[in-house]
Amino acid sequence: MSLVDIHKYLYNYDIDINDKTFLKNIYEKMINIYDENILSLYFENNYEYIYEETNENKIRRKQQKFRENIIDIYKTCIITGIDSEICEASHIVPFCDSNNNDKYDMYNGLLLSPDMHRLFDKNYLIINPDTLVVEIIEKYSKVEPYKNYHNKKIKYELHKKTVQYLKKKYM
Repeated sequence: MSLVDIHKYLYNYDIDINDKTFLKNIYEKMINIYDENILSLYFENNYEYIYEETNENKIRRKQQKFRENIIDIYKTCIITGIDSEICEASHIVPFCDSNNNDKYDMYNGLLLSPDMHRLFDKNYLIINPDTLVVEIIEKYSKVEPYKNYHNKKIKYELHKKTVQYLKKKYM
């Protein structure tokens, strides 16, 4: 990740330094590839372009990093074992109820299949923080495929900080 690499990447583009929208789009594509500080320096020196990131872009990037961290930890849904490609990163303590540190803390997340994620968010599915056993409300606990997971221990040992988030959720 050097200035030379950035230059090689941009070599194929016909860049108009006055087209700030185009520069912004290229910058945003490259920010996931290259170090942000080096990238900013390159764009400022070569194109007199200073990237101004909106709050929406910052949040989107943080959410993506949160998901990547959760996938790195679990690899599959912690309940069903379904591959991470179709799983979602779920906040234990909901995003809207979290402080700024907890919103993107990887220990405040679990990798869940989409349907398990919905049940978890609605508190129809609980992961007991002491036993790590899945408890599903009666309405769904006898229905396929959920009955297969009711009263079963999750497939992973959880970090002690993750267990603390589970306890916080169910206080």
